[in-house]
Amino acid sequence: MIGTGLEMAAPGLGHRQIGARLGLAEGTVRGWIRRFRHRSEAVRRYFAVGLVALADDPVMPEAAASPLSDAVSVTAAAHRAAALSRSVPASW
Repeated sequence: MIGTGLEMAAPGLGHRQIGARLGLAEGTVRGWIRRFRHRSEAVRRYFAVGLVALADDPVMPEAAASPLSDAVSVTAAAHRAAALSRSVPASW
């Protein structure tokens, strides 16, 4: 649920709309978005390293409109690379 909510927030959907679509309290979704925004640069860096470790020929996502969007994009790319990889490196 959290990942879905953050993916919805990345292009600019607000916490009220996300909460309504997911059937969750606005405050819950607002908290997710605030915490993720606060940590978005660290999350982006972590998953960028993971993407490089997982993909044979990693392609970094283009820069997005906001740090939250950048972090969501790189996290999704690393997730896709992990799904395609046979194993996750021990260092990641």
